[in-house]
Order: sequence, then structure tokens, then C-alpha cells
Amino acid sequence: NEVIRIVQGLQGTAFGWDYDVGAAYIRSKLKNQNFGFIRYDVMQAALDNGTYRINRPGGLNGPSLTDPAVLAAISPTLENNPTSSVKSIDLKASRELMSLAGGPLGLALGAEVRWESANTPPVPFTDTAEIVGLGYSAFSQKRRVTAVYGELNAPVTKWLELSGAVRYDRYSDFGGTTNPKVGFKLKPLDQFAVRGTYAEAFRAPGPAETGGSSFGFTSFGIL
Repeated sequence: NEVIRIVQGLQGTAFGWDYDVGAAYIRSKLKNQNFGFIRYDVMQAALDNGTYRINRPGGLNGPSLTDPAVLAAISPTLENNPTSSVKSIDLKASRELMSLAGGPLGLALGAEVRWESANTPPVPFTDTAEIVGLGYSAFSQKRRVTAVYGELNAPVTKWLELSGAVRYDRYSDFGGTTNPKVGFKLKPLDQFAVRGTYAEAFRAPGPAETGGSSFGFTSFGIL
């Protein structure tokens, strides 16, 4: 598997905000090979026309009398090359808004754009059900993901801290969703604290679930 990854970032302060900007490009290419599988139709044809010779001088471990080209056609190297890539740009910024009894009221904002691509071609000959012992599987998908979010942290007093956040994600192939999060920290004593959080989340369908994926299995007879 060959993976290329390029990441860059920029941090600084401007107009009272601390900011962090990042960009990334990741690409993966997999070389997948299968050996020893038989193309059923080619094997049957070679048996029917006599180009596949079962007898071997010296027994099973002896040399084959079958033409190497026929053997290569019957049991070729089956190679496919799945690829995937991710390109992303994100921005985060935070600042203090005011002072509270327990500390500064903090605000953080962020945004992200991500382009995802995945392509997995089928193993050769599985789409025509020629291969004995391998099923068919393939999918291809591209999508854009955008997100914005904000978070507020409020140390109301020395013993009470409140926090709240909200995030909106939109998938070009799935739709949008808004997910909140709220929490508190209660610390009446230095040796004792109570925390609580409520949050919502979701899982968008993966590329294999929305990319026109197809699956199948080979049926075959006895030679």
C-alpha cells in the first residue's frame, strides 16, 4: 500500500483571536493480488478441448505437460488497485470574551471543508462469475463534507463551570445534521468534583455504503 501525505499548518494571533489554520492531502493506492484461483469457464474449455493435460511424468510432483500459456489463462494473477484520497482545509479561532468569577469566558469557533474520494474496482473476472472461490465486490464514491462549530466555556464561579457547543455537518451525498453538547463541572471541594455531559452524535454512511456498491458470490459446479 502506497500512501502520500502532505500536511501544513499556520498558527498566530490577529484582532484578539488565536487562530490555527491547517490543510492536508492524503492519497492511498493499494496493490492487491490473488494467486491460485481458477477461471471456471476457461478450465472447463481446456478440459473439453484437451489443452489441459492431467497426466504428469513422475506423478503429482512431476512437470506439467500443459502449455504454460494455458495454465496462465486458467489461473492468472488477479490484481486490482483500490484508491482513496482526502483533501481538507480547517480553521480554528478562540478568544476570551470577559472575566467571570471563576475565570475568563472563552469562545472557540471553527470550520472545515473536506473532499473524500474512494474507488475499489472488482477483482478481475469476478464480475462475470468466472472465478471459483471469490465473490464480487466494488464501489466508487466522491463527496464533499463541510462543517462549522462553536464552543463556549464559562467558569461561573470557582466551584461551577458550564460549557456548551454545537456542530453542523453537511455531507453532499447524505445531508446535514446539527449536534449539540452541554456539560458542567461542580467542584465544591478541592478533593471532590462532579462532571456531567449531554451530547448528540451521528455516523454518516461510508463510501462503500453509498457509492453504488455491489456484492455477489460465485456459484460453480463440479469439474
